[in-house]
Amino acid sequence: MAASARMLPVSDGVLDHRRRMGSSIWEYLWLLAHVTAEDPGGGGKSLGIVEHGNPVPTNRIAADLGRSRDATLTNLERLEAGYYIERSAAMGHAYEYKVQLLNG
Repeated sequence: MAASARMLPVSDGVLDHRRRMGSSIWEYLWLLAHVTAEDPGGGGKSLGIVEHGNPVPTNRIAADLGRSRDATLTNLERLEAGYYIERSAAMGHAYEYKVQLLNG
């Protein structure tokens, strides 16, 4: 592990979502690793705010995961369609993200 690596707590409940998430699990985990605050959402779901609510460029996520921007964008769209994330467009190719914290 890299010197800056840290443990990322993930519920084993995420395994129940593997078919719906497919390869977008990596973008989900990236967003989860960058949660800086929790926003208790409505309907009993809890959302994590990514990078203090600051815009995150899609290219940054893609580069960190070693993927193309197009593949990352497709996977983020899949996560959004599955209600795993919420995102709001910002300037350029960036979004503000909230990620559903799966607890089971």
